[in-house]
Amino acid sequence: MRALELRTREGELPRPVLVEKAVPTPRRGEVLVHVAAAPINPNDLLFLRDQYEVKKALPVVPGFEGSGTVVAAGGGFIARTMLGRRVACAAGDGDGTWAEYVAVPAMRCAPLRGGVELEAGATMLTNPLTAWVLATRARREGHRAVVLTAAAGALGRMTSRLMRAQGREVVHVVRRLAQAEALKKEEGATHVLDSSEEGFVEELRALSAKLGVSLALDAVGGETTGQLFAAMPPGSVVRVYGMLSNAPCRVETSDLVFHGKRIEGFTMYEWLESTSTLGQLFAIMKVQGLLGGVLRTQVRARFSLAEHDAALAAAQQGASDGKVLLVP
Repeated sequence: MRALELRTREGELPRPVLVEKAVPTPRRGEVLVHVAAAPINPNDLLFLRDQYEVKKALPVVPGFEGSGTVVAAGGGFIARTMLGRRVACAAGDGDGTWAEYVAVPAMRCAPLRGGVELEAGATMLTNPLTAWVLATRARREGHRAVVLTAAAGALGRMTSRLMRAQGREVVHVVRRLAQAEALKKEEGATHVLDSSEEGFVEELRALSAKLGVSLALDAVGGETTGQLFAAMPPGSVVRVYGMLSNAPCRVETSDLVFHGKRIEGFTMYEWLESTSTLGQLFAIMKVQGLLGGVLRTQVRARFSLAEHDAALAAAQQGASDGKVLLVP
């Protein structure tokens, strides 16, 4: 089979190479997926640079998620029930999804409903599921209004749609004027702030107080987290779930000590560990029902494995314009 294999960490963005590999043999509890599509997500780019929490020894095939058809099972009841099924899948500890075939744990596969296209399933287990979990937790905690950073990206847009459908006010934070205009035009967003503009923190502080903001969901980190923390009302929570800035978060100690503000991290790994199998299945079924609506993913470009250099270049530019897919 053809696959993209990462062999070195050298360079600003280490590049995998196209290789021929043997089709993997699934072990007990695993299935073999004939890959239909796999996205290039921000965490994939971090992984290439060795800046992501998940570490794998080289050489390795990258790619954390994808979709396809299960063509073989390595044994075990759940694996056998997956045979012939169309699935969304998440990579295990070994090779990932940037290949024609991938062996993954059966428990990391989600069978797709009949109306869900494989292309939509390819991105389901990262952005749509994360958006659903973030919005559901915000509703359970009773937050009336929320700030979203990286609001023009795919995950930001999904989370915003869900929040507003729940009746929550959303303050969208972006980094460019064009992104602000796109959100207003394409998403009907009302409250949009450009963090590159002078007076951003003061404007965010005033708007947060007016709307009763009590939660910020931050995908950026670094300086942005500090700006959010400074602008949020007393008693607020800043939940950091992304590392787009690749910089440490710095906040004012006085806000922690005297104003009752909190900063915390969030990862889907935490959610998976703390959520029962039944709870996970419930969430996945809910998400699939929304993939054509509020959790829809815009695909900007599709590339073959041989076009991986162009695919990686596209993925680094204009992330808010849609996903880049590898289509083996």
